[in-house]
Amino acid sequence: MIVKYQKPGEMLPRGYGVAYRRFDVDDRVCYPIPLNVVVFLAREVYFIVAFPVRFSVIDRLISWAWDKGFQHGFAEGGRFHENSCDKRLVEAIEKAILR
Repeated sequence: MIVKYQKPGEMLPRGYGVAYRRFDVDDRVCYPIPLNVVVFLAREVYFIVAFPVRFSVIDRLISWAWDKGFQHGFAEGGRFHENSCDKRLVEAIEKAILR
């Protein structure tokens, strides 16, 4: 048989690679090494075509807010290093230690 199953804690069979994980029974499905990538990609394409993702308004708003927060944090981090606040912090710590 070409398909082998890896239970939790077992080693991978020699010459086999993991194609996907079955969450309902907590094991991994293994195929011979070049074939496991083909099986993985075919399975991914199937799920993308069979179950297209349609994001709700809430999901889009959460994603937008996360992106804005990330951009703001990235900009603030750049300003932090431009103002060299970290140098002043290091100097203050050194003065406190050397007292």
